[in-house]
Amino acid sequence: MPQPVAIRLEVLYSDNHLVELRIQVANGRFQGQADMYVALDWATQLTGRLRGFPDSVGASREIELGNWKPDCGGGGLRLAIRTTDRAGHLAVDLQLRACPHSQGSEESVQFRAAVDPADIDEFVAELDAMRVKVGDCAVLMGKDRC
Repeated sequence: MPQPVAIRLEVLYSDNHLVELRIQVANGRFQGQADMYVALDWATQLTGRLRGFPDSVGASREIELGNWKPDCGGGGLRLAIRTTDRAGHLAVDLQLRACPHSQGSEESVQFRAAVDPADIDEFVAELDAMRVKVGDCAVLMGKDRC
């Protein structure tokens, strides 16, 4: 079975004020996709929260991208990342919400994906390498772990 992609971020549009991202999430059983608008410094903010994670047993991070206000356009992504054991295995609780106006009703997906610290490091390196131009992408690979 192919390794599941936990998160894939792709730049769809960028100008002097904002960036439009396409977010795809999957854990081998569930998947979802949404487009959202983020600030120009979104990648720097994301890498700042993830670089060097986890730094201790019991470490956790909560990250939010996009928009979660039901009366505003654009989708949103929420991540809650935590260690699951002393070996450093990680669980990522993902919530992805599509723009409520695009399909007439709100669509969302929520699930957990397993990742390792090395996966986080590689994702951060991919985000660091992005120049925020159309087509740039970064992928956080998940694990197929029971």
